[in-house]
Amino acid sequence: MSKIILKNIATLYGVQQGHQPIRGNEMQDVPALQNAWVRAEHGFITDFGLMSQFPQIEDWTQLKIVDCEHRSVLPAFIDVHTHLVFAQNRSQEFRDRLKGRSYQEIAARGGGILNSANHIKQCSEDELYAAAKERLQDCIASGTCAIEIKSGYGLEWPEELKMLRVIYKLKLESAIPIKITFLAAHAIPKKWQTDTDGYVNYIITESIPQIAAQGFADYIDVFCEKGYFTPAQCARILECGINAGLKPRIHAEQLSHSGGTALGVKMHAVSVDHLEYCSDADIELLAHSKVMPVILPGAAFFLQLPSPPVRKMLQAGLPLVLASDYNPGSSPSGHMLEMMRLACITMGMQIEEAFNASTINAACTLNLQNQYGSIWPGKRMHLILTKPHWDLTRMIYEFSSNPIDEIIC
Repeated sequence: MSKIILKNIATLYGVQQGHQPIRGNEMQDVPALQNAWVRAEHGFITDFGLMSQFPQIEDWTQLKIVDCEHRSVLPAFIDVHTHLVFAQNRSQEFRDRLKGRSYQEIAARGGGILNSANHIKQCSEDELYAAAKERLQDCIASGTCAIEIKSGYGLEWPEELKMLRVIYKLKLESAIPIKITFLAAHAIPKKWQTDTDGYVNYIITESIPQIAAQGFADYIDVFCEKGYFTPAQCARILECGINAGLKPRIHAEQLSHSGGTALGVKMHAVSVDHLEYCSDADIELLAHSKVMPVILPGAAFFLQLPSPPVRKMLQAGLPLVLASDYNPGSSPSGHMLEMMRLACITMGMQIEEAFNASTINAACTLNLQNQYGSIWPGKRMHLILTKPHWDLTRMIYEFSSNPIDEIIC
């Protein structure tokens, strides 16, 4: 059907034009209509309103009507930070952490990112694609309508190219938009362990020119962290990427206070992600910038890291974003609703804040706010239809239940 009307919607959430991120205290408001309808044609929302003002239908040609009957409707989620292309899980490392070993200790023993890099080398491109496609379909079924996917487990160019080709193929064949990030500096390969600057030079002289020539990526990313890459090294890589036409992003303040946030503000990054060790000075810098702060509840929970200072960030007026960080080692889930639940239960976010952080603010992070993130004429009709008698509060409260009845798109 080219036309669809959803009627008798118990609550229609996220009814706003939504072309700018929502900040601070304003994130506690989710515009909504009770007993509502919404209409779309050819995949785009054309109108919405209250059932008391339901319009007369004059043209029934190719029209589908869905009676929602006590079910709620909300815009689908946007996931702005994932590593869902990987060869194998790292469940043994999970067992090691249960025995008391830290993320850093596991990495020093050959685990972590280097473990995933070894698996990438041994995996064919077809095998990598098949596994990633299955994960992507699971994300879509759980309510994600747009997603970012990073490379970064290849570490050196031939394997990075393999990953990027897989992500690009997913992008061409997927029903949802995919933004591609070249994670240029994720970890230091074994042969460069005593020459990190040499590896940085390799990234700058070999990898970035190759990625620029291929034209696969939208963003360039770095892991700014003690024991990985310093702010000065990250700055060199990001500057080279910017000159190649890539927009910068940064993994910042995850395992320690690394200086990644200050670097992100200085370099006008799209986002700084993680922020468990974000300082008051970092928050002040972010408050006077356009850099989007991205919180990754799955990784913080799975690694048992301190929670980012979410309340301080919101009090400072920041436009918080949530993402899954879907990856094999520290956040093996791509379900955005689970991230919203973790953000509320473990980090002190309000339900409405988590909703806005996963919809309109996330859409703004990937420059998709004109198409996704809210209910408004001209935006894509990619909506979550809940089971009967589910509202936004119950979706967070019943933390082990699946409230989704259907994805409408």
